[in-house]
Amino acid sequence: MRELISSGSFNKKLGEFLSNHPELQIKTKRTLELLAKDVFYPLLKTHKLSGTLKIFYSANINYQYRIYFLFDKESVILVNIGSHDEVY
Repeated sequence: MRELISSGSFNKKLGEFLSNHPELQIKTKRTLELLAKDVFYPLLKTHKLSGTLKIFYSANINYQYRIYFLFDKESVILVNIGSHDEVY
């Protein structure tokens, strides 16, 4: 299981996201739990980004909302959360 690492910036965005979308609180928590267990869990639809974000990966919370992140053997570094247009 990987450690989830988030910056103050990500924590602020997460708080705003959950405040604006309280109906997604459980799904967001589940997404973060799955990222810690297996970043390529099929439900997450994890994929590598391209262009200027090519070092990052994205995982789905649902069809519209995502989390993008970096990872290694020991940790997942949470970078951003929001809709497709907000995150990219």
